[in-house]
Amino acid sequence: MVLLVECGINDPHNYKNGLVNADLTNVVWKISSAGIFTDILDSNREFQIGKGIDKGQLKIFRNISDLESVTVTFTAKYLEPISKRIVNFQESFVLITNPIATAPTLLDTSAPYGYNLYPTINNQGLVCQADLFRGPEKLAAAYYWSKNNVEITDSNGYLNSKTDKLFVLSSAITKQGDVIKVEVADCSAHLNQLQDDWVEAQPEVVDWRGLYENNPENLQNNSLFQDGSFTDWVGSYGIQKVNGIVYEKEITIVAAAARLEKSINGLKIGEQYTISFFLKNEFDVIFKGHGGATALEKRTVLTSEFNFVNYTFKAAATRVILRWYVGSPAAALNKKCYLHHVKVQEGEIASTWSPSKLDLQTLISQKKIEAKTTVKLPLNYRPTVKPTALFKGDYLLMKKYPIYEPQLIGPNTINPDLAEIEYEIVLNTSDGILQNAEAHFSVGWLKQTNGAFLYKGFKVKIPISKLLELNSLNKELDFEVFEDLTQKP
Repeated sequence: MVLLVECGINDPHNYKNGLVNADLTNVVWKISSAGIFTDILDSNREFQIGKGIDKGQLKIFRNISDLESVTVTFTAKYLEPISKRIVNFQESFVLITNPIATAPTLLDTSAPYGYNLYPTINNQGLVCQADLFRGPEKLAAAYYWSKNNVEITDSNGYLNSKTDKLFVLSSAITKQGDVIKVEVADCSAHLNQLQDDWVEAQPEVVDWRGLYENNPENLQNNSLFQDGSFTDWVGSYGIQKVNGIVYEKEITIVAAAARLEKSINGLKIGEQYTISFFLKNEFDVIFKGHGGATALEKRTVLTSEFNFVNYTFKAAATRVILRWYVGSPAAALNKKCYLHHVKVQEGEIASTWSPSKLDLQTLISQKKIEAKTTVKLPLNYRPTVKPTALFKGDYLLMKKYPIYEPQLIGPNTINPDLAEIEYEIVLNTSDGILQNAEAHFSVGWLKQTNGAFLYKGFKVKIPISKLLELNSLNKELDFEVFEDLTQKP
């Protein structure tokens, strides 16, 4: 990987214009490790710092983790020789490895209850749903719904207009069809930032990061024994819990040659190291270093309270095995020993316990998993400014009725002695007579020249005089069914 910073100046006095990389001074590259910056030196073979006209260039020959981002910073100065003015340059890069190809972001539009509203079955409404996906993951997003280029709000038959599921009331859907449009903004980066902020604000993370950054590095992973990865005491063992967290190792029944051990790697041969821990033991415990720790064998003092114990050793190899042995198995039977807060560090002075880099990363990873279920975008969230990068979709909603055939029900002959005759319209469908048709349809009878109907309703009583008049004119009793309530009496 190559990083390049092009350093240019625009001088109003025309002493110097353009790139000045070749004339830079005080060029410093730094790289972070768990929030701590260290200088990148020419002697480090994992990097190649550019010289001459390539000042501002850094070649990286090391792998970048896919679990934790790395920040690289660049600073330099330029001294203009005539005016003696100084220009300061600085730049930073955040690097992380993406182990897999990023899946494209796609908008999935759907209507869970269909795109057609059948009022005789569903008189409530329809739902338009929009889901933004990257691979199998649904992304946090902001939603903008509209109809006829007018933004939809929670009014006039619409609900949840800022969410992924817009409810469209039946009254807002017509037989001609209505086009609903949606624009969706990817807000996953904002959610990730909210989750990261939440993680960094957690008391455990604040505490551990402070301990990590303000104390020498602890080379011992899992030094609180939180997950039991330490090799257990040979023989039988138990675990003491404090507030529900595995905090200490406990021996309850001791066998011959019982021991607890852990390997430490990455030591510098010939360097001094200090190991420290808290110990409460009711029997003799012999502490030894094997393989890479010279002159390290200590017998602990019996104590009923926790004691802070520390020893110094010189690394004879890059790897050392630390072991806590039971000094006298017979005398230790049914007695207990507790051990916690182990720290291995460079130097001859024991410092305050701090988590190892891996322990801190593990805690942060655990909190990030928790944040994904705890931290969500605010309800009805939208960015302050509507983004320009939007994913778009549309829906055609229509109101439809079942296929029906009107049937006139009335007497076959007219009794002239009656004052009026009752007639009724029923709507026959493939499922039989449509029930409650009056809630969705209306009927007009005897249309006049002005377009109005003389009678309205599914059931009407027509005077015998009107029927005789129709008969004399050789006309039938006409009616018309409307798919609305305009002819409701």
